[in-house]
Formats: sequence, structure tokens, C-alpha cells
Amino acid sequence: MHADAEILRRHIAQHAVGMLHAPTDLLPRPYLVPGSVYSHILWDWDSWLCSVALLQALHEPDAAFDRDQLMAHMQGSVLNFLDYQAEDGYLPICIEPWLLNAMAAKRAEGDEPNQAKPVLSQFAALISRELGGDAGWLGEDGVQKLERFIGHYRADYYHAATGLYYWHSDLAIGVDNEPAVFGRPRNSAATIYMNTLMVVELGALAYLEGLVGREFERAAHLAERRALIDAIQRYLWDARDGWFYNADLQCRIDPVIPNLHANQRDMWPSLPVRILGWTGVLALWAGIATAEQAARVAEHLANPDEFASAGGVRTLAACEPMYNLAASGNPSNWLGPVWGISNYMAWAGLQRYGYRAEAADLCRKTAALFAGDVRTSGVMHEYYAPETMRPIINPGFMNWNYLVLNMLAGELGDRPAVREWLM
Repeated sequence: MHADAEILRRHIAQHAVGMLHAPTDLLPRPYLVPGSVYSHILWDWDSWLCSVALLQALHEPDAAFDRDQLMAHMQGSVLNFLDYQAEDGYLPICIEPWLLNAMAAKRAEGDEPNQAKPVLSQFAALISRELGGDAGWLGEDGVQKLERFIGHYRADYYHAATGLYYWHSDLAIGVDNEPAVFGRPRNSAATIYMNTLMVVELGALAYLEGLVGREFERAAHLAERRALIDAIQRYLWDARDGWFYNADLQCRIDPVIPNLHANQRDMWPSLPVRILGWTGVLALWAGIATAEQAARVAEHLANPDEFASAGGVRTLAACEPMYNLAASGNPSNWLGPVWGISNYMAWAGLQRYGYRAEAADLCRKTAALFAGDVRTSGVMHEYYAPETMRPIINPGFMNWNYLVLNMLAGELGDRPAVREWLM
């Protein structure tokens, strides 16, 4: 692994500066991009996660940028998003002319497909943590904008019967073609991915509120966080299968013939969608799984008929009928290929719950995957075939692939290890 680490550290130190983008007419502050075909677009969870990798890259002696440059681009990414906030708290998924116009048109029709993923408070909290607990760059006004952002989620994406949050549609959810959401009825999918991100987001928002003296709001958001964890445990954990699944909210009594089902007085609020997708590991990353639940999840991750592969964690279990490794963009393919983010989040979750050997093995596989690509093609790609480790699409993709640096620092112990903001 040391030889792979040397190659990756040298490569990333040289190329990571390519994610730092200068201001434009649309985005007046410097910002972060994922690279490859996404080299001009400010995305929500991409800019957040690549910033974690870039903070780690600062510990490389040959890094082609410095801390001040990086912090300016991190702050600019958050503040650029907040510039586009609507009066109702809505924030766009990304800042790109075509999609901004399309989303504005849909909202004008009263049909909002989705807003930004719940990661912007986490991004802001990460920046403030790196500044020693200083939120002055964001200010109380910025914190209030983030409160309105979460308020819009609660007003428009919250399912009161379960206490979970749901997607309006499959538009730009991040895990593009996740079967529980992609092509499914509108307003029906409460995913472990979305709800786990929201748990961490509420904690991060409370942290920021504490920094600017908004104690009442801080207490309220911590209470919301606790309630959401309880809802996840109740509706998204499956004790039979030992996995955190997604939920289908299409549960309602609607008889074809009036009074046909008159004796069915109560209705269950959701049904589990028993599809083994990688996002179940996020409950470990966020620390909301019990020790017993983490053990069950770790068993699935180690199963070669499900997630375990030569390249790391398959994004969909190999035993699922939707499993395929097609080269696809718009949507990107999350139906089995190995992604850097699935490997990283699984590694972080395994580490958090004490599965050191399993985490070290996943780090080794990830380093071999990316170093092999760099040796062969000179770049990294967006995603990979699990067994052959063959790159599938989009050469030059950087983004969360560079989180392999954070994994290496955590395993080798020869660099200070940087992590995202977590409670």
C-alpha cells in the first residue's frame, strides 16, 4: 500500500488545484468543482466532500495551492449558494445556467423537483471548525439563511406520519439512479441517504447556531435531530435483513369502490424497499447505528455475493436484479460500479465502529484501484468495474476520489488525518 500511497499523494498534490475555480459572472466568489465533465459547475455535496480531500492534500509538501487559497474557495462555494436563496428558503442543487432556469420554471409552475441536498450546514461547519470555531465569515445572516434552507425542507419535504424526509423526484439526488427513487412515483421515497445527511446537517446547523449565539434555535434543531434518528431506527432499519433500507411512502387507503375497505381503519405509514444499496453504510458514517446494527452491516459489506469486490464496495449488491456496470452519464450509474465515495463512506463507518482490519483492507483496495488507474491512464475516472477495476467513464474526475488521501492518512498514520464535520 505504501507504493500506491506515494503515487496517489504525488498525483493528487499536482492535480488537485484543478478543482479550484475562479469567480465568474454567475458565481462572484471562487468555488470548487469536481473536475472532468463537471469542471465548471458548483455542485452541493461534491463541493463539500472535495473540500475534505483538499484539506488533506494541504499536508502534502508538493501541494500546488495553499491554505488561504483553499479556504477562500470553500467559503466562496457556500456563500455563492446562499446568494441564490429564494424567499421560501429554497436553494438550488447546483449553479449552472440551464438547470437554474429549468428549476425556476418548474417552481413557477408550483412543481419543485428537489432542492439542494442537506449538506450546506455541514460544509459551513467544516469551514468554521478549520477556523478554530469562528463563524464570522458566515455571520448570523448566513446562519439564518441556512435555517431557512432547513425550514424549507421541513415545510416541503417532511412526512409527518413517519418523521422522515423524502425526495420530490429523482432529479439530481446525487445517487442518480438509485432504484428506490429513480423512475418511482413523485414524493414517495424516504431514503437512508437523505435522512442520514439530514441528521448530520441538523447537528451542524446547531453547531453554527451555538457559534453565533442563537441558543433557542440550536436547542430546537438538536431536538429535531434526535427525533429524526428515532424515525430512522423505526422505519429504515430492518432487523430481519440487518440493513438500513429506504422506505416507500405510498401507503394510503383509496378504494376503487366507495366503502369497499371500510373496516380498514388504520394504515401503515411506509413500507421498506428491500434493495441492498450502498447508502445503508451512511448510518455508520454518521454514528447513528447501534453496535449490533453495525455488526450486521459489516457482514453485508464483507459478502462477495453482495458488496465486497476487488475494487471495494459495489454501489448495488451483485445479487440484485438491477445490477449492471453500464457506462452511463445523466444519470450516472450507481447500480453496481465502485465509486470513490462509496468506498470512503464505508471505510469511515467501519473505522468509527472499530472494524479496523476491515477498514484497512478497504483502504488498501481503494489505493490499488486509483493508483492502478493513474499508472495506466495518468488520471482517475468517475467510477469503476468492481472485479476488473477497469475505469468506466469520465477520465479526469477528481472530486471525492481524492478522499483516498484521508483514508491513507487514517490507516498509515504518517499525516494528520482530516475528516468532515461530524458530531
